[in-house]
Amino acid sequence: VIVTLAASESKPGVEWRIEVMPRSPRYGVWLVQFPYVRLVPPGRRPGHDVFVYPRGMGRMVANPFDGGARARHGFKDQTMSYPGRLKMQWAALYDSELGGLYLATHDGKGHQKDFIHHPREDGLWVSVTHYPVRMGKAGVGYKSPYPFVTQYTPGHWYDAAQIYRRWALEQPWA
Repeated sequence: VIVTLAASESKPGVEWRIEVMPRSPRYGVWLVQFPYVRLVPPGRRPGHDVFVYPRGMGRMVANPFDGGARARHGFKDQTMSYPGRLKMQWAALYDSELGGLYLATHDGKGHQKDFIHHPREDGLWVSVTHYPVRMGKAGVGYKSPYPFVTQYTPGHWYDAAQIYRRWALEQPWA
């Protein structure tokens, strides 16, 4: 397994990629869950933390690290497919005063993938499940054809959406 994180002066943010090469000619890669990251409160006051993701018309979970708030908003373990339940390929966690983190797959070809959110006491665990083109075929590995991107955003959900928009407008389908 080779994981690469790349940053450049020409593009803001960090691009994450993974390559999985099977050692055995008898087995192939069925799926790859990458990255699997733990998000912690970005601010000093929990009441200012917000997690947004594009399910349907969009969801906003205020105070996603408080179990009571999560229960009130119905925010629990969830797996959402793109394309499918998710209309876009990004999410953001931010403090309403300090800004936060944009997370996305910049996949212009729309490969099937699942976005997973696991709210836990120790943080919000976020991951993406990727499916190799010839999944499970003996000797077949996986090399990410698109990056997972993390980037600081100085503002709210709208600012994170603008990061995704700038990327999306460069895609053939836009």
